[in-house]
Amino acid sequence: MFRATFTPEGEKMEYFRLMTGQLIPAVGLGTWKSGPEARSIGHFAYEMEQAGHPKKGDMKGVWREMERLVSDGLVRDLGICNLTVTKLTKLLNFAHIKPSVCQVLKEPTPIPKEINPKTCFKANGDEVMAFNQQAYSPLGSGGDKRDLLNDPVVVRVARKLKKSPAQTLIKWALQRGTSVIPKSTNPDRIKENIQVFGWDIPEEDFNALSTIKEQKRILDGVIVFVNKKDGPFKSVEELWDFEDGPPITFAP
Repeated sequence: MFRATFTPEGEKMEYFRLMTGQLIPAVGLGTWKSGPEARSIGHFAYEMEQAGHPKKGDMKGVWREMERLVSDGLVRDLGICNLTVTKLTKLLNFAHIKPSVCQVLKEPTPIPKEINPKTCFKANGDEVMAFNQQAYSPLGSGGDKRDLLNDPVVVRVARKLKKSPAQTLIKWALQRGTSVIPKSTNPDRIKENIQVFGWDIPEEDFNALSTIKEQKRILDGVIVFVNKKDGPFKSVEELWDFEDGPPITFAP
């Protein structure tokens, strides 16, 4: 899924600089379920949904074709989504052009092993870093039985800062060093979600948000990638390279 974003005139925006020198907005508003009303506040989103259900994975072959897009001048940067540490390390070992953006689920509910935006990976003996981590579903998800926006810790910190719970969760992700793409279909909330600059969450409150304990992977990939008979992955655990540690509860 790809997005192009334009912010309302007069709104403050901060950016992350990618390793290619290009800038990426710190907040890109996920509006894939929104109608034309999103355009009325100056936001435009271009979505390209995944097409087809792959039967066999060829990570290296796919990446070579993506690198060709850069060489041909059709795209400036390459991004990845939902790769485990194991798969990302594998990709970095053969990639001629490294990914600039790594999009993952990111909310204040850590899983045992995750890709930290400040992590350095060994690729062909050299340290490789410098990609921007982008967080989707930073406010939770409609299919998620947890209610992060009403979590007691989130509500307490939001009240202290005189911000909304949504702004608090988005700011938590930004302070962690990730760009974010929160989804909303409400124009007023879309405007609110971008008003997260010019203030910070104090360290004590940031740490409290970082230790919300309940863990769930909202998108487990079972529908697209898991096939118990033919693969390419025969279980959710295999898909995620057994990196989630002890069994966790997956959201329906």
